[in-house]
Amino acid sequence: MSRSNRPSAQHRTGACAACLLSVLALLLTPAPALAQAGTLSVQEGEDILVGSDAKEALIAFTNFVIGPGIPGTRLAVNRGGGRADERLSILKGSLQPEFDLPSERWRLRLDGGLGYVAATTPIDISNGTEPVRFDTERQLLSGRIGAGGSYLWFEHVDVRPMLSVAVSQIKSTADTNGVIPFARASQADIIDWRVNVASLFGSLEIDYDQFWGDTRWEVIGTYSHGYHRSYNASRGVIEFSGHTDTIGALIRRSAHTGADLFSIPLDWNVFASYTGFIGLDPDVLGFNSLLSVGAGLDLRVRKRPFDIGNLRSVGLNFSAVLGENVAGGTLGISFRN
Repeated sequence: MSRSNRPSAQHRTGACAACLLSVLALLLTPAPALAQAGTLSVQEGEDILVGSDAKEALIAFTNFVIGPGIPGTRLAVNRGGGRADERLSILKGSLQPEFDLPSERWRLRLDGGLGYVAATTPIDISNGTEPVRFDTERQLLSGRIGAGGSYLWFEHVDVRPMLSVAVSQIKSTADTNGVIPFARASQADIIDWRVNVASLFGSLEIDYDQFWGDTRWEVIGTYSHGYHRSYNASRGVIEFSGHTDTIGALIRRSAHTGADLFSIPLDWNVFASYTGFIGLDPDVLGFNSLLSVGAGLDLRVRKRPFDIGNLRSVGLNFSAVLGENVAGGTLGISFRN
């Protein structure tokens, strides 16, 4: 089968987005408070609201926001100990179009993505007799661009290296319900903060893609290494730099439904994906891996004016995301080559 008429596949490692919520759980869940309201120093307040592992948590948080993720996600993590569940909503979209090159085996592959994350997390700080509730909100806006290639290694097998850069901004605000339990510090000093993050990603994807009769099978493995460095942090406690490593696997089966929509063939697909987070302390996330199982419908759009970047189909997918102490669901638009 020639390169020009064989299909290729893209993997959106959606499970990674689930990690954002657990990272927020670490950042926002305090250790037991040792001082009464109005007596905490600035340093004690930072230790409670940010946490002793804040730098590692922020590195992981950034990685999972701007790496491949799941659009339209709602997740919850049960941190135990009687603490309230943390909840996360994320909107994210990405495209990785491919363009033919003079070489029969190589294609140019571009990468672009935008992400927006919003999370509301309640935290309690003891005032000596009962907890003081803080309704903390986090927002993150990120953008990513990159370039790489797609190499036809064997028939039906592609190898895809990619180098990407990204920038993100994380903002934190909180409603203290009129109570500030920090001595010599205002709400803006400790509770409200922001930090910008620059990231560099190198990734490698191996993709098996073949039709068996009328059924298309895809098996994809991925590895991603990232380096992240903060800048313009509003407080020194949230300055950080570090590395992340993520692995992923996906299997997907698709075929024609036997129906058309506006004369465009309509396909069905079912899939399962796994994501593992290498080298991170399990206490940071609350889990080490995630499993996503789902299904969707795709419209074959490989015809003008849509035949740009070897785009094959546009679809709507939904899935359940499961992991230790985490559960949620996704609904998003997919673009496949």
